[in-house]
Amino acid sequence: MLATADHNVPTTARNQGIADPVSRAQVEALDRNCADSGIVNFGMDDPRQGILHVVGPERGATLPGMTIACGDSHTSTHGAFAAFAFGIGTSEVEQVLAAQCLWMKKPKSMLVRVEGELPRGVAAKDIALALIGRIGTAGANGHVIEFAGSTIRALSMEARMTVCNMAIEAGARTGMVAVDETTLAYLDGRSQRRKGGCGTPPLNTGARCAAAGASRAWWNWMPPRSGLM
Repeated sequence: MLATADHNVPTTARNQGIADPVSRAQVEALDRNCADSGIVNFGMDDPRQGILHVVGPERGATLPGMTIACGDSHTSTHGAFAAFAFGIGTSEVEQVLAAQCLWMKKPKSMLVRVEGELPRGVAAKDIALALIGRIGTAGANGHVIEFAGSTIRALSMEARMTVCNMAIEAGARTGMVAVDETTLAYLDGRSQRRKGGCGTPPLNTGARCAAAGASRAWWNWMPPRSGLM
């Protein structure tokens, strides 16, 4: 588990603290609860602090094959790393902390394939907006979108994160991109990345052994054979 104070903290003049009493109380409660429970917390004055769905990938805490739940609708951002990542509500956060599981319906899958070179001035956000323009803001309700195709493969990890971040704006539960060399190159050397292997993934379960430190071989194995995407 990883926590950070993001939406409630000021972007400037942090030495003056948090002016809003409700926001200050929330951040103080987060710090206190994480300290009491032994949860890694990037607090307001921690140089690693930031928006959680950016901090996770930057620190190497987001890995392919993980299931990631967080109290932020744009948790779908982590799907750029072939993680099943989705936002949950406060009551569901409590359930995850207590039982490490959630009751939910299995989402449907939707493949969005984008081909060709992007014209000058067109970026990842425009890909998502074009999709929303075609299917509407509820066109992917109840679905997980897999983004594929030569255009997606040509994107940086940051751009893929943008596309997956915006998948929810089309009504999707989350967005995902399969693992490739761009993914692995981004993950190399990230400080939070776990060491060691996790054994051979069972074909019938699609085990999320990334959570225990998945190997490069397992990540490469995922897209063509496992059915995770």
